[in-house]
Amino acid sequence: MKKIVKKIKQASKLEKTAFGLLLTVVLGFIIFGSYHLTKFETIDEPLWKYDRIEKYYNGVREGLTEGRWKKTRPNDKPGVTVVLLSGLGLPFAPDPDTHQNLKAQNQYKIVDSDGDRKNAYSIYHTDQTEKINLAFRLPLLLFNGLIMLPLIFWLLVKIFPLKSLIPQISIVFIGLSPILIGMTQIINPDSLLWSFFTASLLAFFAFLETGERKFVIITGILVGFSLLSKYTASLLYLFFPLIFLLYWLFDKENKLLQKFSLNLFKRKWKLNGKYVFAYTAIVLISWLVICLFMPAVIQKPKHLLYATIYSPALQPIVDVFIDFFNLRSFLFTEKGDFMFPLAPFSLLIFVFLFIALPFGIIKFLNNKKDFLLKATVVFSRGLALTLLLLLLISLLNAWTDASFFPLKNIKEEALSGEKINFGQLKQINNPIWKAILGLAIQTQNFFFAMHPLVLILAAFLWGGFGIGKFKIAKPIVYFLLFIPYVFILGGIMGGIFLNVRYGIVLYPLYGILAAVSFSLMAKKYKIIDKLSKLKPGFKLSWPLVFIGLFIFLHLISLFLIKPFYFNYENFLLNKKFSVTDSWG
Repeated sequence: MKKIVKKIKQASKLEKTAFGLLLTVVLGFIIFGSYHLTKFETIDEPLWKYDRIEKYYNGVREGLTEGRWKKTRPNDKPGVTVVLLSGLGLPFAPDPDTHQNLKAQNQYKIVDSDGDRKNAYSIYHTDQTEKINLAFRLPLLLFNGLIMLPLIFWLLVKIFPLKSLIPQISIVFIGLSPILIGMTQIINPDSLLWSFFTASLLAFFAFLETGERKFVIITGILVGFSLLSKYTASLLYLFFPLIFLLYWLFDKENKLLQKFSLNLFKRKWKLNGKYVFAYTAIVLISWLVICLFMPAVIQKPKHLLYATIYSPALQPIVDVFIDFFNLRSFLFTEKGDFMFPLAPFSLLIFVFLFIALPFGIIKFLNNKKDFLLKATVVFSRGLALTLLLLLLISLLNAWTDASFFPLKNIKEEALSGEKINFGQLKQINNPIWKAILGLAIQTQNFFFAMHPLVLILAAFLWGGFGIGKFKIAKPIVYFLLFIPYVFILGGIMGGIFLNVRYGIVLYPLYGILAAVSFSLMAKKYKIIDKLSKLKPGFKLSWPLVFIGLFIFLHLISLFLIKPFYFNYENFLLNKKFSVTDSWG
């Protein structure tokens, strides 16, 4: 404790201000998240409250006493982090099994079409409802607020200097986001996916920025917990090599290659051995975390496979690899069950896709690096301008009579059964225009569920970078421009409509992009310098004024939407429409 007090005293004014800002954001997150926390119900939560949470802890007990670990995989998501945290409330809550009022239910019976008598209603002891909700929801809120937000801020400081204001503004946009606060109030894997996923990416960026080994361990642990939250996190295995390639491209002096090379057998390993070992360590640590907290994989190793390399998120990519080498009959039974030993297959996939392929690119295209860099910049500008175009189409569609596609019942119109086919575009024959509008339909929730300040700043970066006004050399920005397309196109290929919940990891990441946008504009147009000249005697520094304004605008949004933060839609959407799912 004395060391902490001493460090605080020795901290610079900028560091003390940043700490005060972080404390403000954390308090705002918890205060608004606590409001109305117990007074609503959602569709999916009963599955967790009355079955999966208790099932997991029973599974741990059975595993320790009888060696049966099957129940420690509570769901196919798998949602283990949810049951770990929400389960902390079990000793403080009424028994969920007694919540339902069976005696009252039995008084109301109906006869169904088969002639069987069944309950007409589900009736509960309502005096227990709020106690159960508080016990299971509060641990999720406190964990994201007290642990994950400070961790995300610390990692941001390792990537961006405090003087840039990017860490400070990013944590405001993340911690006071209505959608993220609303998501955290719900007992569901996505309530922890967004925080673990964001922290995993930032930890890996911090490793590449600093080269410090501790970030390898931190990344591995965070990836493990991300995968224990939801299988979507398996995309991280694909993103890490891509991020390393971006760092290699933007490393004009080849300092990165020197930093990550490794002395092996008295020679420097030209394939960046330190990165290879780091990536392998991250994978193995993440698997170890999964095995520790979901020991069902020990008895059924296929669960580890489906949680990592062969998850629904990576399956299409791995299937291409399997079919290219004609391995399907060797790996699967006729019923489609996996039959090849898990470890060799997984190792083969990781070595080829995520280690050999990136280094193959580096080795054989190193002499064409300048061309690849220019191509990446041009391609990224195209991605940025396309996002700006999609936003303009969305605004015109919502506020004019253009009616490119109906916003009313947009999800139902886009789906045929449970698969997306954009039925609202069936009258359009031009394939290019049809594809653009299909992308626009997929981006509605992404755009309109962002805070307007975040969206406007992101749009400035899309436009400014797209037309060459902003010169950006930070690999993280290129990654943030690219990642929405992974979810948008992935949703189309998988037949999934990208609602807010499915794209939840985009919101904290675009909070960071918006902060980068403000930093770039402030630097390019010398906003802070010009304002300082206008008011040289102004006691407060202008950066604090802007950050205070950003906090105020977010608090206003939270106050106006309370208590239904997850139903948030910004004012850029015409209020006669609603594109977010009503989940509660």
